[in-house]
Amino acid sequence: MNSLLFKILNAGLMVLIPLIVGFFLSRRVETAFKIIGAGILAFLGAQALHIPFNQCLLNPALRRWGLLDGEGQIHLMIFAVIVGLSAGIFEEGGRYLVYRFWLGGERSWREGLLFGLGHGGVESVLLGLVVFYALGQALVYSSGDLENLLSPGQVELARAQLEVYWGMPWYDSLLGALERVAALSFHIGAAVIVLQALKRENILWLGAAIVWHAALNALAVFGVRTWGVYKVEGILLAFGALSWVAACLLRGSGEGQGGVRPPPLFELNDLDVEVDSEQVDESKYV
Repeated sequence: MNSLLFKILNAGLMVLIPLIVGFFLSRRVETAFKIIGAGILAFLGAQALHIPFNQCLLNPALRRWGLLDGEGQIHLMIFAVIVGLSAGIFEEGGRYLVYRFWLGGERSWREGLLFGLGHGGVESVLLGLVVFYALGQALVYSSGDLENLLSPGQVELARAQLEVYWGMPWYDSLLGALERVAALSFHIGAAVIVLQALKRENILWLGAAIVWHAALNALAVFGVRTWGVYKVEGILLAFGALSWVAACLLRGSGEGQGGVRPPPLFELNDLDVEVDSEQVDESKYV
């Protein structure tokens, strides 16, 4: 029963965390839904190109080079770097293109946060729904007769998988939500970094975001096969924290170079003050 509750909590947090963060970040931003929607579009567009590219071009090339199924840490390291660069180029490139050609002048720091929230938030929500679906399947198979639900060759494998699924410690059940917190922080920070490429009119900021994204993915791919899941989760949390720190350090930077300036507190014409010639003449002695 406790295992079930933690699994429900894990999937629920994956869905709710970006919604809660979005509620607080979107206050006082009139175009919040547009910017969050742009972040969602950037994620979906990047994946629509990234996944076919990997399946149709990158993976066959890696297999020909002996890297996809190769053994040894050197092969794994090269594979991780290439896959990481693929993810970085498509996702950060997608952010840049949406910033430049769709959002136009909406380039303030808070809007960068919202854009990153849309990008990372929709990923978290979709994965949370997938986790809910997997939980539903596990409940159906656990309460039903596997011999009637599956083919004879799949029954023993399903039993073994169900045993592992329901037997994992409670803290393992929450790793998905913890990982989404780290990933969401990373996407928010990366979105602010990419934003600097436009605000500062320097494309090197896009390159920095691509390298930062590639490093995260490469370490995750390499680490999950060598260091174990807990160390990889620690790496993800470190990248998420550093990305958030970077976003905070970049607050207010680059204004006047494509950023949107806040409106003045008042205009001189709004002041209802009458000044006669005698007051003007006296003011020169003050």
